[in-house]
Amino acid sequence: MRVIRLLMGVFLIAQGVYAHQWMAVFLGLGFSLLPILNLGCGCEGSSCTINKMKDGK
Repeated sequence: MRVIRLLMGVFLIAQGVYAHQWMAVFLGLGFSLLPILNLGCGCEGSSCTINKMKDGK
């Protein structure tokens, strides 16, 4: 999944520069930085933990 987001970000950056659409370049930077920094929604990169109850408490 990270590779797909990275490729999509690089594609958006290239298309944005080619078409002079700077908003697409900024979106591409966002899509590229998330997989590089291992951030995003879900339990992959964020701290998604489950607290287990001990002794029925």
